[in-house]
Amino acid sequence: MENFDELTMAVLADEMREREPKLFAVYGVYRTRLDEYDDGSFLAYGMEFAEPPLAISWEDGLTRRSDSVAAMLSRMNRRAEVRLVWLHEPDRPDQGDYDLTGG
Repeated sequence: MENFDELTMAVLADEMREREPKLFAVYGVYRTRLDEYDDGSFLAYGMEFAEPPLAISWEDGLTRRSDSVAAMLSRMNRRAEVRLVWLHEPDRPDQGDYDLTGG
């Protein structure tokens, strides 16, 4: 086994912690229902990356991609009543901290 430079490994470990993706869940109800049996509800899980900025969510086989969680929420809010929960980080902003009106 090679002898790794411990300083390089420590720097990489710090960078890994700084750049780790942030986990979130998005849930809500679509404003238009498919039929009388459809309750319109949905639940998606996702990750937000800082560099380069990217947000990805997954819901029952549907994957969404956006430049940020705020942009994703803004688009989703046009068709649904949406809520955001940051997972594992209680100090992260929630939906109330984003301007969902696009203005």
